[in-house]
Amino acid sequence: MVDTIITLLFMAAAVAAFSITVTKAILFKDLRKWAKRKSPLLGELLSCPFCLSFWAALAIVVGFGMKPISVESVFFDYLISTLILVTLTAPFSWLIFKCYSVMMPEDEGEPAP
Repeated sequence: MVDTIITLLFMAAAVAAFSITVTKAILFKDLRKWAKRKSPLLGELLSCPFCLSFWAALAIVVGFGMKPISVESVFFDYLISTLILVTLTAPFSWLIFKCYSVMMPEDEGEPAP
C-alpha cells in the first residue's frame, strides 16, 4: 500500500511537470499557436495545465496499468485511477507554477492565468 502511494505521488509530480511545461514553457509556444489555429479545442487543451493533466494522467494510468482501487470494471478502474492521479497532481502543479512564475518574467512565457 505504501509503495502504491509513493508511486502515485511520483506519477502525479511527473504529470504536473509535463502539463506545466507543455502549457507554459516558451519551448512549446509555437506548438500552442499552431494548435489554436488548427482547432480551438486543441489550442485550449495545450494552454490549460489542468485540462492537459487529465489526458496525461489517463495516458499514465493506461500505459502503466495503474489501478490503486479496483472495482472489478476496467472502465471504472481506469476512470477512478485517473481522477485520483489528477487530484494528486493539483498541489504539484500549483507548486511548480509558483516556482516557474518567480523564475520567468511574464513577457517571456504565457501570461499568468
